[in-house]
Amino acid sequence: MDGFSSDDPDDPYGILPEEYRNIYELEFIQNGEYSTLEYCGKYNGQIIATANVWYKGDCAIIYTVSTKKEFQRQGVCKKMMSFIMKELQNLGIRVVCVQTEKGFYTEKVYEKMGFCEVMLGKVYGEKG
Repeated sequence: MDGFSSDDPDDPYGILPEEYRNIYELEFIQNGEYSTLEYCGKYNGQIIATANVWYKGDCAIIYTVSTKKEFQRQGVCKKMMSFIMKELQNLGIRVVCVQTEKGFYTEKVYEKMGFCEVMLGKVYGEKG
């Protein structure tokens, strides 16, 4: 979960609540309709970045891309995304979507990689 936090005052995540851990863990429960790929970026044997991909046919979505706080803003996300994009291309994936939140750092990274906004969504949760 450390990959989703930062010291940036403009970061809309801040420190995420525990509910995000539960959501993240649910992503590993595979829906039989889609194939999944999970990525870990390592540095000196330590996992410093993660990403998940769900795909079906020639379409894929990349989401929950994270980089451990002390490695953020060093090009790790860009390097991981480039690797994933090449691998998806080799799998015959023609349409790739990414998921991020408005104002989050990865939004800028994805735009620099040529992605553009095509949909803006909302997430609802239980009142607690």
